[in-house]
Amino acid sequence: MPAPTPPSRRDSKPTRRPVLSRRARLFHLKHGLPRQIIARRSGGDAPKNPIFARAGGSTIGGALPAGRATRGLTALVVGALFLMSGRWYFGQRINLSGEAERVLRAQLIPQLEKRLGAKVEVGAVETDWLGRVTMRDVVIGRNTKLPTGALAKIRSVTIGLDLPGLALRRVSPAEAVRSVALENPQIYVRRDQTGINWQKLLQRDATGQKVAWTGRVTAFDGRVYYLDTAQPSASGRPLIVDAYGVDATLDALADAPYRFAARARKPYFGQEKRLLKEITSGGTIQNDFKNALASVQTNDLPLATLSDFAFPKRDVVV
Repeated sequence: MPAPTPPSRRDSKPTRRPVLSRRARLFHLKHGLPRQIIARRSGGDAPKNPIFARAGGSTIGGALPAGRATRGLTALVVGALFLMSGRWYFGQRINLSGEAERVLRAQLIPQLEKRLGAKVEVGAVETDWLGRVTMRDVVIGRNTKLPTGALAKIRSVTIGLDLPGLALRRVSPAEAVRSVALENPQIYVRRDQTGINWQKLLQRDATGQKVAWTGRVTAFDGRVYYLDTAQPSASGRPLIVDAYGVDATLDALADAPYRFAARARKPYFGQEKRLLKEITSGGTIQNDFKNALASVQTNDLPLATLSDFAFPKRDVVV
């Protein structure tokens, strides 16, 4: 009896797989993954991936030789990406460094000279990895008649700038300054009936708006020569303090009063230059530098000198 012939492929109807629910599909997928991802170096039944097999190994299945070609190709790609990113970073840093020096010499320094009415001399300009700009040997208002030889002589000034904002012109040069650090500054401060000589920095700009700056100023190992003739003592002498070893911090917040704290390790008081042990001071000062509320502490001020300035000289109008 002849064996029955199987039906041809054309006559056979395609069998439909039962429609599984979402949970069932996830179950089958979860339990089917281990067979697909297990790769044996000695070979196995897991299906091969022709793309990875050509590279020398398979992360999905199949025989996995030493895999040196894959590791070498990966190292080559990673190295190329690293070199490209390094070239871009160093290029951006060089561009920002040049932009920072250009902005300082072409915009910030001329504005400072215009406000103070004094010449500003700057030596070398450097930048670091954090985008900070350092100016060496800064001299403002050189004048040999002043006790400090200038309005300000600073060994180095480190400015924290918003370099991307400056490069994209999203902020003005004054708004780009976030912090200022002064190393070994020598500053001459004078107060008279018109105010403090440094208050011109915060005068109104060309548009009539008062400059509102937010940031921090710090000084390390400095000298401050302070001369106050606005309110003489009872004997008619001006207040003079020549302080060495000064560390100070000033926090500015736009239109709010500025907070400051300072310490002088070697202060000289008065025209006779009496050496005191130490002076510490702190308080607030208005952003126009006309009014201040401060406390001064010292342990070595003579009582006669203290009473002389505690009861200042006043004009009597008859």
